[in-house]
Amino acid sequence: MTLKRPKSKGTVGENEVLAILAEARLVGKRTSPGVNYDIYVPGRADNPFQILATRPDRGEWLATLRLGDVAELIRYYNREDNYPVEIEVKRYARFALHTIFEKKFGRK
Repeated sequence: MTLKRPKSKGTVGENEVLAILAEARLVGKRTSPGVNYDIYVPGRADNPFQILATRPDRGEWLATLRLGDVAELIRYYNREDNYPVEIEVKRYARFALHTIFEKKFGRK
């Protein structure tokens, strides 16, 4: 069993996310090492969505973003039709993903 180095594993992950974006006809660009996030998708707005993309070694990619941003995306997506949304709600004292997200993007 060959273990991948963290940098190599991160680059492979970034390539997977870029491929998913490309399937949706979005052009993502890798950022330089000093930037606080890995991929940037250019747009017109001054207030970008901040997303934490995570995947276990064997599993699917999930996106963590602020619920207000999700609501805005759903509202925009439903301009012409109404698509159903399924939301599971969990509340605990602490979530590991919250810690990672807040370290990267801070609280609003």
